[in-house]
Amino acid sequence: MSTVKSPRSLRRREMIAQAIGRRLSPRRMREDRGTVAIMVSMMLVPVLLGSAAIGIDMANWYYEGQRLQVAADAAALAGSVYMPSDFTTATAQARDVSQRNGFKHDPSNVDPLKKITVTPAAGNKASELRVSVTATVRNFFGWAIGNSTETMTRTAVAEYRGPVLMGSPCNMFGNEPNGAVTNPVTTVATASDSNNLPITTRANFASASSNTTNCSSTPQLWANAAGPGADKQNGDRYASRSCTASGSSGCTGTTNNDYSPAGHFYKLSVKAAVSSVSIQVFDPALVNIGNQCDSTSLPNPWNSSITANQYTTTSDAAARYSRGDTSSYCSGDQMYSGSASSSTITTFAVRDPESSGNPLAAPVHTSPTSCTRQYGGWNPSGSTYFTDRLRNLDTVDKVNLAKSFRQWSQLCTITNPEVGDYYIQVRTNLASGATSSAQLSSTADNTAITWNGHNRFALRAVVTGTASNVTLAGYGEMSIFANAPAADTQFHLSRVNAASAGMSMDIALFDAGDAAEAGTITIIPPPDATTGGAAMALSTCQGLGVVVGSTTSPSSQVNCRLTSVSSTTDEQAGSPNGYQGKLQTLRIAIPADYNCTESDPFGCWFRIRFQYPSGTHDATTWSTDLVGQPVRLVE
Repeated sequence: MSTVKSPRSLRRREMIAQAIGRRLSPRRMREDRGTVAIMVSMMLVPVLLGSAAIGIDMANWYYEGQRLQVAADAAALAGSVYMPSDFTTATAQARDVSQRNGFKHDPSNVDPLKKITVTPAAGNKASELRVSVTATVRNFFGWAIGNSTETMTRTAVAEYRGPVLMGSPCNMFGNEPNGAVTNPVTTVATASDSNNLPITTRANFASASSNTTNCSSTPQLWANAAGPGADKQNGDRYASRSCTASGSSGCTGTTNNDYSPAGHFYKLSVKAAVSSVSIQVFDPALVNIGNQCDSTSLPNPWNSSITANQYTTTSDAAARYSRGDTSSYCSGDQMYSGSASSSTITTFAVRDPESSGNPLAAPVHTSPTSCTRQYGGWNPSGSTYFTDRLRNLDTVDKVNLAKSFRQWSQLCTITNPEVGDYYIQVRTNLASGATSSAQLSSTADNTAITWNGHNRFALRAVVTGTASNVTLAGYGEMSIFANAPAADTQFHLSRVNAASAGMSMDIALFDAGDAAEAGTITIIPPPDATTGGAAMALSTCQGLGVVVGSTTSPSSQVNCRLTSVSSTTDEQAGSPNGYQGKLQTLRIAIPADYNCTESDPFGCWFRIRFQYPSGTHDATTWSTDLVGQPVRLVE
């Protein structure tokens, strides 16, 4: 049955259809399109403005983050040179450099935009410093969504590989014969000796020992300093001005290209607080008794019936003043021909800690008392020379000889020393009285000083407090003299910390074979060092020297050993004089997984073993360089 629509219902449907037709017509759609675009644009305005605002704030975050990173990098690099021995100074230096880069450490500031923290901390390795810099920056548009500021942190990690310490992890350098520091004779305490050098009052120490538990008092070496007129071939690579022997390494004609007028430096590190440090020198004056102390002017034996002077006892004098290289007091001072003893002056100075690590930039210690001392020389002659002078102290000259010859002499005592690195400078080209800071720091040469001997001595730091808190070592290089007969001994050579992993170490041995008798030199890794968790072995060691190998044709050295080391051995064509006056370098590859006990002052020390026959004496200069940048960012 069909349904009949009413006329009214049909009319309503028709009207609706016509309205829809009109709205969906192409013409009407074109008319409405502009209106929709305007509406959409109006809706997008806040979206686009918000995106632009976020973009501006993000660009500002990136810019400020870059500034923070620069400050963190610079702070870590600046502070790392004090690690690991002086974290306090490392912190202060890092914050100072951060401030100079626009971010001052000010964590208590009530203004959030000025509340900045610069936080140094030890890195994963003892030689690393980690610095984090945190600051708050203002947002340009973030306030609209309730975020008016943004707190940002950037972090950097730097490590320092400074000049390598050489020769000693102890608070002494060289042998330490018995004896306290000598007292002056009060009646001549302000007089001068024959070289117009002042006699300086020195304290007397009841106890002479400066050794820590692990330090030997007889490491079988002496420090060595040549007069500028000495031939480089005699063994001092840096303090000798002249080259008279043909074929010596680093010479142009008669000029030593390696000559350093500033002298030798030793680094005295105070690693933690101690009450005082007394810096002392054994046998500081050059007294010409020969390399093996065989001068006939020395008594042989000392006559025990002779009354001893006030600096020794009768029984002590018999050993102290005896002839020959078997004596523990034989330092072996040697004067070569053509020098007057009056010009033989050795100058010792102490320099205070300084941020750059450059010894010449460090201030000369003057307060409360000066540590600078000069010592003139003696050239003995005649069989009664010493028995007369060491017994009858009736002149200033005799007193000064008795106070310095085979005795400990004090440079100074520093009370409550800074935690940091002091430097002991030894110069041989300064005239009497030339002890000003400018003269000690000058790199100019005084060509009027021409004495040509070798002065041998030892250094020690007598500590009031924990002795292991103080160490004394050669700084980057050391000139030494070994005169113990039939020596088969190990010296501490170079301290290489874990930061040097993956680098190469060049050990330069200058004039390693003075004697005609052939010896053997071996480099030994630190006993505490590991690679891959196992004990370290020197698997890659190459000769790059004049005698063995070259820079263009390295020679692999099994067990890092040099054999047949003497002054005459010819191991390579063109080297008729063997090792004498020659620079022999050994390059050791330090594995990328090298590790050692940096917290232990006796850890990380490479050693060198000298094996020589009887009658041998050797003056030589060693230096160690790490191939690469001394300071670098690791994160």
